[in-house]
Amino acid sequence: MESQANGPSTIGTGIEAGGCIRTENGEWIESRFGERYTIYDENENSYKNIVKEHVITTGKKVPKLGVLLVGLGGNNGSTLVAGILANKNNISWESKQG
Repeated sequence: MESQANGPSTIGTGIEAGGCIRTENGEWIESRFGERYTIYDENENSYKNIVKEHVITTGKKVPKLGVLLVGLGGNNGSTLVAGILANKNNISWESKQG
């Protein structure tokens, strides 16, 4: 692919777009990018260019989440929390009929 306004873009295992390098496997996605900024050093009376590297790793597995949204506070809030925890821990209970 040709360069775009944001920078080069490639497709493959390591994807680079706008200065950000993205790699992924079956379990996670990792992005690496550099934050560039300039600081002024009063002692040396000069400017310094700084590049701070960042790495962001995100898991691909989407957690199972069910929400019974009935309100917040009081009994409704406890019902919400109980519904989330029951769903997360795969808990069920019998109904009136058994």
